[in-house]
Amino acid sequence: MKNKNIIVVTGASSGMGREFTHQIAYWASVGRVAADEIWVIARRIERLETLKNAVPIPVCPLALDLTNPDDIDAYRQLLAEERPNITILANCAGFGRMDHFEEVPLHAHLNMVDLNIKAPIAITTHSLPYMHAGARVMNLCSISGFLPCPYINVYAATKAFMVSWSRALGRELAHRGIRVTAACPYWVRTEFIDRAQGNGGRDGKRDGRSGGQREAQRPAFTNFFGIMDADTVVRRIIADLFHGRSLSLPGLPAKAIFTASRLLPVRTLMWAQLRLQHLDGSPIRRSDVPTS
Repeated sequence: MKNKNIIVVTGASSGMGREFTHQIAYWASVGRVAADEIWVIARRIERLETLKNAVPIPVCPLALDLTNPDDIDAYRQLLAEERPNITILANCAGFGRMDHFEEVPLHAHLNMVDLNIKAPIAITTHSLPYMHAGARVMNLCSISGFLPCPYINVYAATKAFMVSWSRALGRELAHRGIRVTAACPYWVRTEFIDRAQGNGGRDGKRDGRSGGQREAQRPAFTNFFGIMDADTVVRRIIADLFHGRSLSLPGLPAKAIFTASRLLPVRTLMWAQLRLQHLDGSPIRRSDVPTS
């Protein structure tokens, strides 16, 4: 019996991963991509289940925490049992925290490294034996991967790793006919920003203070000039993916920042970022606000 063709998308429950799922499923339904099924991976099974009636091809929801080695191994075992042909692998899972480095708990930084770096390496490693000539890997990176970014420095550093790894991996897989695209968008309207500011999500809750008060602060980032909609960004990423481009810079802001990162000193780039957000490199001032 012929092995089924599948698309695998991590981080599919929300944001860019969910939008990518919607759009790539459409292209599969019209024959642009060979796919009998799409495997969607995230922690929130209820969000994944809703995709079954939202996209035009069959969906296989996999509730996995990609920071958990046991869940990574469960993915490996499922591949060994099903032996599918993976035509597209999209590593979209990830999270960030926007705050002064000293104000972010160590476990949040380490979880960021686990999800943003270790998880895509593991998922890609386990997926490659089931990928053949013509297959595509899309790693969701960020334009922040091209420059140090104060107040979101660990996230930006993980994306710098992802950009470098993706481009080198693409060169190593070229002999197999597998293309790798590092997608590097600018700010995108998704749940990511709200969560990264500390308003819920993975490691997003702040500790309250005693005495009927809570800890409040101005968001680290307040200027998102040029922010783009997820559907537009994903549409451009998919176009670059289909064309086999190693680097996707969706939108004018991403292209401008990429060019600036090649022309300007790092110190100047960081100064410009701080000025744009009205920050000076010191911890963000907090105030006690009574709870309602």
